[in-house]
Amino acid sequence: MAITQSPNQKRSGLANLEIGLASGTVKLPYISIIAARTIAERALVLIHNDNRNWI
Repeated sequence: MAITQSPNQKRSGLANLEIGLASGTVKLPYISIIAARTIAERALVLIHNDNRNWI
């Protein structure tokens, strides 16, 4: 999981969010930084609390 911002994105309050999955990386470009942080935090909470075996 990675949140990145260019200088222009910082000025505009935007970010790129990359989520690494078993099937590949999902990229969400040019979303609000608040949305990127919310999505990342929610995904990490769900992963942390899920004890199911994925294999």
